[in-house]
Amino acid sequence: MKKTYLTLIFSFIMLNAFSQEKMNELFKNNVKLIFMGYDFSQARFIGTDGFTDPAAIKDKFLSAWNNTFVAEYEKFSLQSAFKLTNDKYETNVDVVQDINSKINVHERVMNGSYSIGEDDVKKAVSHYKSKEKDAIGLVYVVESFNKTLEKAVIWVTFVDLSNNKMLYTEKVEEKAGGFGLKNYWIAPATKLKKEIESKKYKIWKNKFK
Repeated sequence: MKKTYLTLIFSFIMLNAFSQEKMNELFKNNVKLIFMGYDFSQARFIGTDGFTDPAAIKDKFLSAWNNTFVAEYEKFSLQSAFKLTNDKYETNVDVVQDINSKINVHERVMNGSYSIGEDDVKKAVSHYKSKEKDAIGLVYVVESFNKTLEKAVIWVTFVDLSNNKMLYTEKVEEKAGGFGLKNYWIAPATKLKKEIESKKYKIWKNKFK
């Protein structure tokens, strides 16, 4: 029992050290960062009055939200925020688009409260099938789009795409808003980018140096 416990502690320490080193390489501009968009594999859509057409969300909006990150690249690019050179940054939403296409949205619309934890985020990213292995993925794992509270709850998550291991995740809440369903729920990503630029980048860099 004691030996097993010590083995688990050692594995935990080694995993943390690896994550620290990998993230440190990102902030040194030594590894490529791929922004992967919204992952809805764990998400719930809260407030039935705000999500009256689950079929449209499934057939149109899940892909439209992520396509916006590509179509409006400059608006959502995090290259400048992370101070990366052109060869060290890319926006590619293909992995999450494939995952999101398999979601049954009808089962995800609800009222009330809902939350996930780090283990759920680890599970989400463990299924990624990225063609780019020598890179870190940055994905917004959506916990909820909450129309009742007019906010999105998102886990900002860094993933080692060579093995789909979560390197770091942080839960954030951002206000939704705007005209039309697409703009309303793309607004949190706009606000999150500004927060990364103004505050979170510096905090993360100091955390992993």
